[in-house]
Amino acid sequence: MSDSPRDVATQAQRSMLRRARLLQRIVDAEQATLPQSDEVMALVADLLGAHADTGIEMQTWPRALAVVESHLAASPRASAELRESGASTWFTIVGTWRDGHPLPVAVTQGWRNLDLALGCWQRQQRALTTADAVCAAVDDLMATAPHTSTP
Repeated sequence: MSDSPRDVATQAQRSMLRRARLLQRIVDAEQATLPQSDEVMALVADLLGAHADTGIEMQTWPRALAVVESHLAASPRASAELRESGASTWFTIVGTWRDGHPLPVAVTQGWRNLDLALGCWQRQQRALTTADAVCAAVDDLMATAPHTSTP
């Protein structure tokens, strides 16, 4: 396989290159709106662009792109751009149980690992919208939760 993105063999790899380019554009736009430049995110944008140009080491990309998306999802402007592009992002949904059913309490954009009180749950879900993420998390919990009968 050549290092040229035009020579990428699979649809998944082409999709990953498009995703890297999109994230680079969003990071660059986000940087322009900040009063103080975030040097780490500027470096990330440069790396995304360089890797999208060359297509090298693609096996390491999925986790790195997910980290960048999670960081961008914390910004209202960047998360709106991600949604408009049709890119799903990570959401963390936190909830509790009521009468044996999951009850979502809070949702935050991005992948978070939170300390929770006893009896609470959290799920990381990839989705286009917050509502989609909550529905998928509740459906997953209902499918995997031990079912109890109520008298």
